[in-house]
Amino acid sequence: MKALLLIIFVSCSWPVGAQGINQQASRVLADIECRESKRAPGYETFIDSIKRGERGDGIRHSWMDKMRHLGIKQAFFVVHFSYRKGEYKYKVKEVHYLRRYYCYEGQVTSGKLLREIRKSGLERDLKDAIVARIKRIERRYQAGNVKDDDEYHYLLDDETLPIIDFVT
Repeated sequence: MKALLLIIFVSCSWPVGAQGINQQASRVLADIECRESKRAPGYETFIDSIKRGERGDGIRHSWMDKMRHLGIKQAFFVVHFSYRKGEYKYKVKEVHYLRRYYCYEGQVTSGKLLREIRKSGLERDLKDAIVARIKRIERRYQAGNVKDDDEYHYLLDDETLPIIDFVT
């Protein structure tokens, strides 16, 4: 049976004073309402992280600008990993584009926008970015660990927001 390990990437805190959460956090919280049946696994954890003032790594990437331009808030990835001959290999199996954070309402599944995502090179950029990110957080293999499986990762359009991944 697979065990879910929740990984939260947090580098520092947003200023949280007596007046509450800063403007950006308030904006995100105001825009995040999502029907319960459409929520991604990290939805509640994401909201709690923002309320606690947690934030992302603060590193801006060019693909974030492409995401914003196309109205994509988040990309969800199913990544297959295998461990052979002393090293991990990663292959992106699926990419899903979300118009809201941790919410599948309005997910891009076909049509003009999906063609534009692919034509713009965003899909390739995101696949490269998620594999690079996974390699940065990669843990050493330990005897008894699973050698082949799928992991679930996200990339957001905003470097100040925390990313909640579920890794099996």
